[in-house]
Amino acid sequence: AGAGKTTLFRIMLDLMRANSGVVQYRTGGRDVGYHVVQEHIAYMPQSQSLYADLSVDEHLDFFRKLYGISDADYEQKKRELVQLARLNDFLDRPAGKLSGGMYKKLGLICALLRSPQIMFLDEPTNGVDPISRREFWNLLHDAKNKGIMILMSTAYMDEAERCNSVVLMENGRVLAVGAPDDLLKQYNCRN
Repeated sequence: AGAGKTTLFRIMLDLMRANSGVVQYRTGGRDVGYHVVQEHIAYMPQSQSLYADLSVDEHLDFFRKLYGISDADYEQKKRELVQLARLNDFLDRPAGKLSGGMYKKLGLICALLRSPQIMFLDEPTNGVDPISRREFWNLLHDAKNKGIMILMSTAYMDEAERCNSVVLMENGRVLAVGAPDDLLKQYNCRN
């Protein structure tokens, strides 16, 4: 809390302006701005961002239209994502009546519906029960196996240990960068 994770994501997503510096993405061997890559990025904010009165099914249809996904592609993606998230039996349930874990999984599959190349997830498992956290991580592993780059902020060190690379921050400053195992050794920690 207060490390600057959300602010950094908002700057990287061109939702806020940095006081100094520039964010650039590398694609095709050149540095480009956010506007060039934005159609390949999905974002799941930390705060509740779904409509409480729309059902799971209505949310997926809303994001299908928002992303311009064809009917044929949509049906296949929807079926796959709903099954992965274990939301098959809850398609008619309004988002406001879902458990915290189910709500977060709905947010994730709405973002995945776009088939992004990069996903920004801002503390996606904050306040989620252990079983839903495990299911959420299964969804993340599936996305990673499909080649999606995942940038995730978390205050949970056990989640950071599951990542390929970690940036430790405090008060907006980078303290360390590296593979979790390397950082544990560097700071003489077991976990």
